[in-house]
Amino acid sequence: MTSSALPILPMRISRPLLFQLPLLITAIAVVIVVTWLAAWQYVQQMLIRTAGEALTLGAAEIALKFDRVVSERYGDLHAMAVVFSHSMKDDPTFVQRYLDTVQDTYETYHWIAVADREGRLVESTSTEWPRGKDVSGTRWFQEVRARAADRPDATVLGGVDAFLTEKGAPDAIAISRAIYDSRGAFAGVVTSRIAMPVLEAIAVETLPGLVNKNSMLADIEYQIIAEDGVAYVDSDLAHKGRSNLATLKLPSWELARQGPAGYIEEVHLRRHIPVITGYSRTRNWGQPDASQWTVLVRMPTASLVQPIQSFHLKVAAAGVAIVAPIFYLLIWMQTRLREEWRFAQAERLRATAAQAQYHLLLQTTDQGIFGLDHRGRCTFINRTAAEMLGYSPDELLGRLFHDRVHDGADAPCDGRCVLVRALSNGSSTRLAEQVFRRKDGTLLEVECSAFPLTEDSRTTDFVFTFMDITERKQRTQALLQYQGRLQSLATQLRKTDELVRQRLATELHDNLAQTLALCQMKLAVLSRATAPSVAAGIAPVIGLLKEALTVTRQLMSDLQPPTLGGDGDLAAAVQWVTAKLQRHGLTVHIVDDGRRKLLDADVLRIAHQSLHELLFNVLKHAQTTEATVRLRRSGGYLAIQVKDCGIGFQMEGKQGPTQAGGFGLFSLREQLRTIGGHIRISSVPGRGSRVTILLPLQTLSAATAPTGHEDDHNTTAAMTGGVEVHPIRIRILLVDDHQIMRQGLRSMLESEPGFEIAAEAVDGEMAVELAASIRPDVVLMDINMPKLNGMEATRRIKHLFPDIAVIGLSMHEDPKLEQLMYEAGASVYLSKGTAFNIVCDTIRRVRSGDHRAQNSPVS
Repeated sequence: MTSSALPILPMRISRPLLFQLPLLITAIAVVIVVTWLAAWQYVQQMLIRTAGEALTLGAAEIALKFDRVVSERYGDLHAMAVVFSHSMKDDPTFVQRYLDTVQDTYETYHWIAVADREGRLVESTSTEWPRGKDVSGTRWFQEVRARAADRPDATVLGGVDAFLTEKGAPDAIAISRAIYDSRGAFAGVVTSRIAMPVLEAIAVETLPGLVNKNSMLADIEYQIIAEDGVAYVDSDLAHKGRSNLATLKLPSWELARQGPAGYIEEVHLRRHIPVITGYSRTRNWGQPDASQWTVLVRMPTASLVQPIQSFHLKVAAAGVAIVAPIFYLLIWMQTRLREEWRFAQAERLRATAAQAQYHLLLQTTDQGIFGLDHRGRCTFINRTAAEMLGYSPDELLGRLFHDRVHDGADAPCDGRCVLVRALSNGSSTRLAEQVFRRKDGTLLEVECSAFPLTEDSRTTDFVFTFMDITERKQRTQALLQYQGRLQSLATQLRKTDELVRQRLATELHDNLAQTLALCQMKLAVLSRATAPSVAAGIAPVIGLLKEALTVTRQLMSDLQPPTLGGDGDLAAAVQWVTAKLQRHGLTVHIVDDGRRKLLDADVLRIAHQSLHELLFNVLKHAQTTEATVRLRRSGGYLAIQVKDCGIGFQMEGKQGPTQAGGFGLFSLREQLRTIGGHIRISSVPGRGSRVTILLPLQTLSAATAPTGHEDDHNTTAAMTGGVEVHPIRIRILLVDDHQIMRQGLRSMLESEPGFEIAAEAVDGEMAVELAASIRPDVVLMDINMPKLNGMEATRRIKHLFPDIAVIGLSMHEDPKLEQLMYEAGASVYLSKGTAFNIVCDTIRRVRSGDHRAQNSPVS
């Protein structure tokens, strides 16, 4: 037999890629770190280069201004030498005024002096060098005089240490020039001192402009160094002039002496930190023998690099914060992929083994399995399916399957056909009942399911499973019939149980209870009419009768609730159930909409049983001592709702009969179904439960034509017709459906003086008729009677004849019945076990107008 299996898709995860992924992650990390370091170094070098060039320009500008100041002083001395060559000796006053004017005009000069050819000062602006002082031995005078002999224009630019200054004066640069007479012979020397603070001001004024042009520059230091290597101008005042940079071999100073201006990275000699130093030298302005000065402008490298380092560190931190999770995700994905790859390999092995088992399972299962492509042609079919349809597999493979199981002899397939629905809509179906036609033409009832197979979001093939359900349907039908018979038997059993209970309650009420009550009353009358010794012997018997009557009443109440045969039936049943449950500790609150609710006898019985069972369930399972009963009309139904705030329960599954065979929710639902009722249950664990039952109301009037027996009417008529009319005070109408009780009461009442039994009635309707015809003074009214109960009869009599007093009599000592009788118009409610003398006294009192002379039953 040929069959087809579903393909197993291969796992396409490459093993080399999985193992190369860690290397790829490491390479990416290395590239990122190297790129970051390279960018850091590049930016740092570019900043150092830019700052160095700016510092070089600043040093060159300071050197240029320094040269300009010195050059201007050269010109001043040349002019003074020419002026003094003609008037140095002839007019000393002019020379003094001229010197003072020059010094006042140019604040650059610290002092100026003029000496003659012998070396004596002609005039001077310094108090330390007064007029007439011999300066012929000074170095500057000797150098000028020596140069004057060799060349006509002798000028000397000396170093700071080359000349002496007055005590406490600032450092200064000496510039001296020879004075010639009219014949060109050496006539003297004019000398001046330029204060170093004036030259330092050049650097101080130049650097702020440099900082403004280059905002990256900060913490700038400067030095102006003489030819001998001493920095006479230094931004660090504490070390000004104290160190010789020539002996310390400062790299920037040495580079400045060797070539043009530039910058260098070096270590600060005093602070021992890396710095960037820009350097430049003065030009001497044509004075080859003059000493040259070096200008150094530097700043700490950290001041320039630290901001960019902080920025790069922030960038690195942000990069780590971004890249680290990505790397972690990549590592996690690589780990998961390796696990998935190993799992896929294991699954491939298992799939290979399962594929072999698949064919075996396909052929050995008891279900029919076949496959169809999108055109409806059979792609595979197992042995079971072919045998159930009566074909061989080769007769179905590759052919239209629907035409074989649903040929043209059948009615055209509609939307209920699983095959048509699957092939046309691509929808799946589960457990749909179908009818297939076998090869021999017989019909096969099956339960069929369809499962579409999708590939690339489109349906390609279908797998169908089916199984023969003919035997199961036969068993289901038999089970349904058996269930129906069981329900019918259960209903009959419940009715039989109710009839037996009703019959026992009726027998107890009509015979035993009435006889006991009558015996108790007669013994009470007898004990009053006999000697005290006899009365003392009768008293224990009366007590025993009372106890027996109490037990009998309790049995009657347990067997059947008191029904009144009218509108009060439901109220009486509800009161009976709630009173019984309250004796067991459950407080029941009743909420009634006050509308009329008449029920048939069977419905009333089920209402009573349902209410009793629901309240008993609350007491037993809800773990609460309170419940609420709501009564209301809802259309043609009576709705009885029982609600509690107990522990509740889960609304799962269906409620079945209890293990003890009790009247559970399942039995309640079945019983309500027989009368056309319904039940709704809702519960939440911890929040209580709510059960509502709907009972059909009585649609037709329950009143029927009088069905009293002729002998009862005849008897009553004979009683009324044969009574001799005498003018007596109290005329009494006895109403009771029990002949023994009527006869007993009649015999006892007739023995009492002043009482006359005007008539007897066996039901409520007869009581109303006799009350209208004979107009009695007092009516002794039984409550539970056929046709018309005592409450309704009392209500009609009091409505027609308000002056007739009604005394209610009942075997039940029920406060609710007493209340209903008072509401109907009764003057007094008495138990049939009440002492006869109290009955007589009550009749006399109500006749006299004291209608509430006795308002509670007395035994």
